[in-house]
Amino acid sequence: MNTVLEMHKAVDRLNLTLPARDYPLLTMRAGLCTGKVIVGDAGSNEFHDYTAVGDSVNTAARVGNRQ
Repeated sequence: MNTVLEMHKAVDRLNLTLPARDYPLLTMRAGLCTGKVIVGDAGSNEFHDYTAVGDSVNTAARVGNRQ
């Protein structure tokens, strides 16, 4: 939880510098959920990615997308 709060603070600090450079303000969302997940390389020889899957990942994604 502290990491997410620190990330939000970092975005807030960065946003203070953006208008002077004509950049748009940034927003950030993060979702946290604890539980068991499966992590590893997924995909084929042509395309693969290191990823995490499981109910906890899906729940965190939904929590992070709340407005």
